[in-house]
This record gives sequence, structure tokens and C-alpha cells, in this order.
Amino acid sequence: MEEKKGNAPASVLKPFVNGGVAGLLSGCLNGFIDYSMSSLHDARYRKHPNYVLYCFNRNWIPGMVLVDAFAFSQILGFYNILRGEVVDRNDGMRPSLYQEAASGLIAGTAAAYLRFPFDLVNQHKTAVSMGPIADRWRISSQYSVSHILREGGPWLKTKAGLGMGMVAAYNPSLHYLIESHGFSEKDAKSGARAISAFSAAACAQLAIHAGSFSSKVSSKNSQPSIEA
Repeated sequence: MEEKKGNAPASVLKPFVNGGVAGLLSGCLNGFIDYSMSSLHDARYRKHPNYVLYCFNRNWIPGMVLVDAFAFSQILGFYNILRGEVVDRNDGMRPSLYQEAASGLIAGTAAAYLRFPFDLVNQHKTAVSMGPIADRWRISSQYSVSHILREGGPWLKTKAGLGMGMVAAYNPSLHYLIESHGFSEKDAKSGARAISAFSAAACAQLAIHAGSFSSKVSSKNSQPSIEA
């Protein structure tokens, strides 16, 4: 089926703006949840006089909200650009599920690496403001870039998987609900958003466990076999 195409400059900028707004809302919601659960944190940090009221609330949450807004804008913007290129290459036809997933994976990975330095800065500033009690969270200048990327591998996989699942599942779900089940456009959009959210959560978790599973398989295959 053919895809509607818009070549106006606004159609390119709109996903970046929508993504930024979604990131702000997501960051605010996550910040509220994290703040509400702060009493469950380790007692060592909870005893620090500035942990919740100053450090956690005033330093970490605002930075996280801004980083989320930036990252979500990049995910939706990159995905929209990539998907538009796929539609052009398909002569106006709708992208296949594989092409949707590939576009989502590229956009999610790019956004994860772009936001990584900002998350590190936010974490480091938070740790510094807390004093010696949070030394373990500081980013030492002795660490090389390769070491930081290696240690941040699971986090990067999680963010890349989340971004991929979020954007790649929406359009196929929307078309499926409308064409196969006769949903109205409004109801289909609501359903597609819900499916997209579950897909993002699932892909974020699978991205971590798939890597650990692959490492275990490689380790098992590298072991010498015992001959009878």
C-alpha cells in the first residue's frame, strides 16, 4: 500500500519537536516516580542530609528531563528521516516490518550514543554535589573513552532497544488495527501507542539479555570438548 509523503520542511522538523515534548513529559513522570521511591534507596545515601532534597531533586532530575527531551527528539527525528528514505526507495510503498525495525534500530542506537555524554555529565555533577558518599558514581579522568563505553555497554543496549521498540512498532500496529480489525483512526492510534510502549519495554530488556546470552554461548563454545 502506498504511503502518504510530505516534502514540506515542517514535516521534517515536526517529529523532532514532538519527540522533545514527549521526552519532557516522560522525564517529568520518571523523575516524579524516582523521587517518590527515593525512601527505598540504600540507607547510606538516605542518611545524607542533601541526598533527596538538594542533590536528587535539584540536580539530577532537571538534568534527566532535559536529556530525555533531547534523546526523544533525536529518536523520532532520525526515524522519520530514515523512514522517509525507505518510502522513497520503495517508490512510495509502505516500509516492510524489517525496514521499520532497521530504521528504528539505527535511530535508537544513534540517539543512545548522542545522549550518553550528557547522562555522564549529569551523573558526575550529581555525585560531586553529594560529596564523598557518592565517590563511586564519579567519572574519573583516568578512564579512557573505550573503558567508559565498555562499562556503559548494557546501558547503551537498553536505550537503543527502547528507542527501536518505541518507534518501529507504532506504524505497523496502527495500520494493522485499522485494516485488519476495523478500528477508527482515533482508537487505532491509542492502541498503537500502547503497543509501542510495551514493545519499547520488551526490546529494552531483550537487548541486555540477548547480549549476555550471546556471551554465554560464545564462552561455552570456546571450552575444549572432553573426549571419551
